[in-house]
Amino acid sequence: MKHAWLALALAACQNTKQESPPQQQPPQQPSQQENSSQMAPQPPSAPSPGSRTDLTNAFDRDGGKSTRIAVADLDGDGDREIVAIDAKMIRVLDATGRDVTSLPVVDGIQQLLAADLDGDKRAELYAGWGQTRDHMDSVAKITTYRFEKGKLVEEVIATPATSRQDVTSLTVYGPSELLVGYFDSKYMVTSMVATKGAKGWTTKTIASIRLAANYARGDLDGDGKPELVVGRVYGDEMGVQGDAFVLAADGTRKMIPSTRGLRSVITLDTDGDKRAEIFMGDGWHNNYAKEAHGLLTTVKLDGTLATGTFTSALIEDTGQYEVSKILPATIDGKLALVTQGNSFAKVFWRDNGAWKSLTYAGVTRDIAVGDLDGKPGDEIVIAADKSELIDLTGALR
Repeated sequence: MKHAWLALALAACQNTKQESPPQQQPPQQPSQQENSSQMAPQPPSAPSPGSRTDLTNAFDRDGGKSTRIAVADLDGDGDREIVAIDAKMIRVLDATGRDVTSLPVVDGIQQLLAADLDGDKRAELYAGWGQTRDHMDSVAKITTYRFEKGKLVEEVIATPATSRQDVTSLTVYGPSELLVGYFDSKYMVTSMVATKGAKGWTTKTIASIRLAANYARGDLDGDGKPELVVGRVYGDEMGVQGDAFVLAADGTRKMIPSTRGLRSVITLDTDGDKRAEIFMGDGWHNNYAKEAHGLLTTVKLDGTLATGTFTSALIEDTGQYEVSKILPATIDGKLALVTQGNSFAKVFWRDNGAWKSLTYAGVTRDIAVGDLDGKPGDEIVIAADKSELIDLTGALR
């Protein structure tokens, strides 16, 4: 497919007053007590950095607005496509926004992941469906889509039995393995591994943990075996703020230092030592309008998992109340972190050992990254009131 040219909040506690997910509001300034020297200035209103292609008409059609997007090479030809999902359709587009194929949807999209889990050099789409405003009767369901002969072909992975129809996360767990997080009741989140075998998909439950909405997997201690990182918006009891920990196979937890709850977490080896660092959007608070800070924090394990200690460092207080998504990218030859927040979106990179940041967008419904022009480096795609493809080449100075 030659062309010419990765909730805002996760579904956490939406049924309670004390522990509810954020609604989009203007960013709140931190209190004097919590003010940080690394608090970022408010982003300028203009000019927008980089070169931009308007995708609004491609993303928003028939009164609907795309809320989940992805960038991936679905057919293995080396060119990446854009996937946009709204309340009515899954659309596959080329890099200019032109239609390639589409498929109607009957459930509410909550999570979207593009990954080549079977190793055939063609990415599959993995979708978590559940109850949304447009689909109040939907049940929790996880599906996958392959691009076959110019069309999307759907396969159901699992339809977990639950009283709360919310899928919280989809994460690559290993070859042919997908880690799924979903609410099994009002507060409890089940994590399970779905594995594709010769006879289809099988699932195995890892744990059921209160409000464990965010997951990442990476080799933190360099022993060649990846660890499972869990980030929670709230703790084990009502009113207890969230935390982060490594969850062992026997269910034991090694705590990771964080500032209250997490809205996002990834693992990534940015220094080349074969030991992944943890990057997390922490600082969440149930009284988010007054107390929450959208922090971007990095954590490194010193030593082994059994005996070592975690060291954390604040990259930036972004000046809003959450960092809801973190995606790795390569921009201008630099390893970057592309983030989404409730009020604006920023990209972070290291320059001579120090972190720098650049605001590339305001309020977004979703973000994705990938190489869409065939040149070295990734572009950013945003779903927003004005959806755009953004090329930041030359902007990370």
